[in-house]
Amino acid sequence: MNAKTVKTGLFAALWLVLLAGASAQPTARREQTKERVEAAHIGFLTHKLKLTPFEAQKFWPLYEAYRDDMAQVDREPLRGLRRAAEDPERWAALTEKEAEELMRRHAKALDDKERIRRAYHTKFMDVLSAKKVLMLYVAEVQFKEAMLDKLRERQGPPRPGGPGGPGGPGGGRPGPRPGRPGPPAPEPIWE
Repeated sequence: MNAKTVKTGLFAALWLVLLAGASAQPTARREQTKERVEAAHIGFLTHKLKLTPFEAQKFWPLYEAYRDDMAQVDREPLRGLRRAAEDPERWAALTEKEAEELMRRHAKALDDKERIRRAYHTKFMDVLSAKKVLMLYVAEVQFKEAMLDKLRERQGPPRPGGPGGPGGPGGGRPGPRPGRPGPPAPEPIWE
C-alpha cells in the first residue's frame, strides 16, 4: 500500500466519523434538551408544591407512574392522527371510514386519560393535602405555558404568510400571555 492510498483511506475514515458524529448530534442534543426539560419540570413542581421530605418520598414515584401511564395512552392514537393530518397525500386518500376509526381511537384515548386522571387523583389525595393536589394541577398547566412561551421566544416573531404568521393558517401565533399567576421557573433551569 502506498502513502497516497493510506492518506485517502484515513481521510475517508475521518470523514465517515465526522458524518456519523454529525448525524448522532441531533439525537444527543434532543436527549439533552429532554433531560433539561424534565429537570425543569421537577424543579418547577418541587418549588410550587413545597413538598416535605416524607411527601416527596411518596409523591415522586407515584407521579412518575402517572406520567408513564398518560404517555402510553398518548402515543399510538395521536401518532395515527398526526400521520394522516401532516401528509397531504395520506389526508387526501383518507376514507370516511378510516377518519371515523381515527376519531374513535382518539376518543378512546381521551376516555382512557380521564380514567387515569381520576385513578391517580385518588392516589395523590392519599399522599398530599387537597391544596397541594390542586396546586399540582395548576402548576402542570403553568409549566406547560412557560415552556410554550420559552419556545415562542426562541422561535422569534412569526413569518408573514408562513404557518402561524399573518396571512398563514391560524392567523398568527399568539405571543406570551402577560399576567400569568405564579413565578417562572428559576432561570438556570432554562439555559
